[in-house]
Amino acid sequence: MTPSATGLFGLDREMGYSRSEFFGRLPVALSDYDFTVDGDVVTITIGPGTVRLHVGIERERRLSDLVRFPILPVRIECEGIDQSSQARFIKQFELSFMKGLG
Repeated sequence: MTPSATGLFGLDREMGYSRSEFFGRLPVALSDYDFTVDGDVVTITIGPGTVRLHVGIERERRLSDLVRFPILPVRIECEGIDQSSQARFIKQFELSFMKGLG
């Protein structure tokens, strides 16, 4: 992370989604943005800058032989985006992927 207002800023997340669930949900989560998917990298255009989502290898968390949860590491990198746009994007992204609020 850098203190610069428009420099490179990154966050690492462990998402509770399988790979197919994550990519299936992207169009809704990113409906306010133009984006492209190239393999494991999702590139989102925000004004003059970009956000890149680097999707890692899916793992699982086992609580027992019967209870298993997917874990998908995702690195969020913002470049050339002001802090307010970064915060707005990250808030929308995280809200779009929340589970268990019903």
